[in-house]
Amino acid sequence: MTYLILQILFCLIIAFIFGFLLGWLFGRSSCKKNQITQPYVPPTRAQTPPLAAAMETTKRSYAPPPPLPVKEAVKTPPPPPPMTVAPKPAPAPIPAPAPKPAPTPAPVQAAAPVRPTIEAHLSTEGYEIETLEGVGPKTGTSLREIGIATISDFLQHGAAPAERSKIASSIAVRPKMVDSWASMSDLLRIKGLDHQAAELIHKSGINTVTDLSQQNVATFSAKMEAVNTAGKRSIAPEVPSSSLMTDWISQASGMKSAIEV
Repeated sequence: MTYLILQILFCLIIAFIFGFLLGWLFGRSSCKKNQITQPYVPPTRAQTPPLAAAMETTKRSYAPPPPLPVKEAVKTPPPPPPMTVAPKPAPAPIPAPAPKPAPTPAPVQAAAPVRPTIEAHLSTEGYEIETLEGVGPKTGTSLREIGIATISDFLQHGAAPAERSKIASSIAVRPKMVDSWASMSDLLRIKGLDHQAAELIHKSGINTVTDLSQQNVATFSAKMEAVNTAGKRSIAPEVPSSSLMTDWISQASGMKSAIEV
């Protein structure tokens, strides 16, 4: 197919060249024939002036352009009349401020109760918060986290029933147990009284040093003996002697309770 197309193109090119040559030869022969048959006639003078006449006619027909119209002078508008400023109205009188009501006096808060001075020995070694019966390592850690590390700290933070209720909520124990710790802490303020004796005295019905100061030595000693042997396990190894109880009751008589019951 490609070969056929090339053959056709080649034939067309040959035909075009051949036709062009024939046309050129015929045209050349006709031009020579006309030159031979028509004689050359030189131009006369009468035929040359048309160019000059045409130029003269062009000069005569030329007219200068009309003058440009003169622009009218721009009129400046008159200045505007001066503006008159209206006078400002007088400001309205400012009303006098209303008198402020007299401040309501703040309610007088009740003075914090005066806490008795806690003996220094309740903050030394042997009077850590774990000394109290029922305060183990876990409970002791919880109490230390709220600022109660010794018996003295407990009396300062848990003297009132409301304060002890907050302590019970903070460490998740029963409020009655916290009240027992408060009673034993108050009894431990007596010199020579240890934590086992404090627990036995408290479980015998004594809550504060004031309660202890009102006891009879013989009667209370007998009551402690009965309480100590009532259970399967003794609260204290032995009941305090009468001489010790006499000394402790004497000390309690000169003291004020550090807690409220």
